[in-house]
Amino acid sequence: MDACRACGARLAQGIAWCGQCYTPVTGSAAPGTPGTPAGPFTTRPFARRPGVARPGPPRPAPAPEYSRWKAGATSMGWVGRALTTLGILVAAAFLYVYAFPVMVGIEDVRTRMLFLAFASPAVVYGLSRVWQPSRIR
Repeated sequence: MDACRACGARLAQGIAWCGQCYTPVTGSAAPGTPGTPAGPFTTRPFARRPGVARPGPPRPAPAPEYSRWKAGATSMGWVGRALTTLGILVAAAFLYVYAFPVMVGIEDVRTRMLFLAFASPAVVYGLSRVWQPSRIR
């Protein structure tokens, strides 16, 4: 195995670029021969070039944090959830009092029970989606 002439990293046979510093590999040359740089980086293997950071081991991803009260980048806090809940309840009340009886054309107890049969599960589902814990980090 050869060493990179720029950073001193070990090189496998037949590669065209150094995997550490991306310097083109033009063949093996002994230190001090023409075409190779002379300096402290050619005598020590794995020497670090100034200004070039080597990648370290990958950092583990932080554990996800879920909350229904805190706001995150893609979630609402408790204020947004409360306002959304208020909006859902106001929309359901408007539909119950005005829109549903007008659309059906009948305004009696059966109409109200029909609305409650269909709207109650939708309201409960909507509120459960609003108030479920969401990822904040």
